[in-house]
Amino acid sequence: MIRLFGGRIFKTGISVFITAFLCQLFTWPPTFAVITALVTIEPTAKESIRKAPARFQASSIAASFAVLFTFIFSDSSLAYALTAVFTLMVCTKLKLEDGLLVAALTGMAMISIVQEAYMATLLMRLGGTTLGLLISTCVNIFILPPNYLLKISKTSTQLMNRMENILVYVTNNIKQGNSSRNEIKQVIAKIEEEIAHYQQLIQYQKDEWRFHKFSRKDVFYLRQKERHLNILKQAFIHLFQLVNLSLKELTPSPYLMRLLQDTILHLKQPSKQPNEEDYFHLRTQYTLNDNHLKIEENMLAIQQLIMQYQMNEEKLRKLNERIINVENTSI
Repeated sequence: MIRLFGGRIFKTGISVFITAFLCQLFTWPPTFAVITALVTIEPTAKESIRKAPARFQASSIAASFAVLFTFIFSDSSLAYALTAVFTLMVCTKLKLEDGLLVAALTGMAMISIVQEAYMATLLMRLGGTTLGLLISTCVNIFILPPNYLLKISKTSTQLMNRMENILVYVTNNIKQGNSSRNEIKQVIAKIEEEIAHYQQLIQYQKDEWRFHKFSRKDVFYLRQKERHLNILKQAFIHLFQLVNLSLKELTPSPYLMRLLQDTILHLKQPSKQPNEEDYFHLRTQYTLNDNHLKIEENMLAIQQLIMQYQMNEEKLRKLNERIINVENTSI
C-alpha cells in the first residue's frame, strides 16, 4: 500500500480545517488563524507547547507594526518594508526566533486589509492567531501522537550498513594503496547526519511520552536503542581513525586483512565469531609497524563494539518472542 502522506501532514490538515471552521462560526476572518495553524505543527507536543508563547508574542509584535505603519504610510511598499525590518529586528532582539515565520506572514498579510478601525482589526487578528496556535497545539497533543521507535530502528540499521561500507573501503584502500579520500567524504558526512538524526529521534520519543501512555516494553526498547547509539558513536570514532590510517602508505599484512574481512563477515553473519587462535598464529608470523598496530587496536575495538551491539539486538529479539508467546497464550 502506497503511503501518500505522513501523520504530520494529516494533522496539519485537521488543524487548518478546525481553525477555519471555528473562525467562520465566530464570523472572524480565517486567514491569519489558518496561516498560524498551517505553520505551527511540530514533531512533538512538547515542541508545540514550548514554542507557542514565542509565536504569540512575535505575531503580536508583527501585527502591531503592521497596523502602525499602515496608519502612517497607508498600503505602500514602505509600510511592507518597515513592518518586515522592525518585526525581524525586535523579535531577534527579544529572542523570539521560534515565532519569526508566523510573525512575518502575519505582518505582511495584515497590511493590505487594514483600512480603518485599527485597534479592532488588531485585536481580531490577534484573536485569530491565538485560536490557530491553540488548535494546532491541541491537535498535536491529542490526534495521532507520533511513534518514533520504527524510525529509530531503521536509522540504527542504516548506520550498521554504513559501517560495513567504510570497512570495505578501508580494506580496498590497504590492498590497492589508494590514497584518495574523495569517495568516502560523502559517506562520512552522511553518517554524522544520521547519528544526529538518531539522537534527535530518541529525544522526540522521550518528549512524546511526557504526554502519552507508554509500555514497559517500549521503555526497554528505547533504552537498548540508546545503548546502540553510544556503541555506534564509539565504533565510528575508530572507523574514522581507520580511514585516516588506510590513506597512508602501508604494506598489506595478511593478519590485518584477516581482521578486516572477519569483521565485515561478522557484520553480515553475527553467528560467525572471530577465531582468536588463528589471529594469534597469523600475528606471530609478521612484523607489524606502528601504523599496523594502530589499525589492529582500532579493529579489535570495533569487533568488541559490534559484539555488544549484537548482544543488545538479541535481547530485543528475545523480548519480542516472549511478548508474542504471552499474547498467543492469552488468545
